[in-house]
Amino acid sequence: MEDMLMEDFGFSRSEVKELLEVSKSGSGGSTGASRASSITGRLPATAAIGTVVNIVYTIDLQEMKDLATITNFIARQVGGAGAGVAVAALVAKTVLAAAQKGGINYAKVTISYTYGYNNDGVLGWTPGYTKYEYW
Repeated sequence: MEDMLMEDFGFSRSEVKELLEVSKSGSGGSTGASRASSITGRLPATAAIGTVVNIVYTIDLQEMKDLATITNFIARQVGGAGAGVAVAALVAKTVLAAAQKGGINYAKVTISYTYGYNNDGVLGWTPGYTKYEYW
């Protein structure tokens, strides 16, 4: 995981260390979020298998301008129980690639999470369909 985050997403070793700690703890520290950035929805502590929850991340790209900040913003909200650092990093990379085209100040990312068993047989929240909107 560490090598993937550094090689595929361009994180430094210290950023990877921080993000992995976030993934393990699921909370704490600064998200880098401004008042314009927000999160709508949350994953319940308990749910029936098959439950789907949508979480909407509104990202102010004037304040969150790098991979680590956006990844941290998303990963801290779901921690080890959700998308995890790799999915958060992929979302951040997608948002920043769109923002580099210019004229985009905000991104709204909706991730659908399903409660159930993942490919490793672990029961928890798994990210699925992801929708991106920009303005």
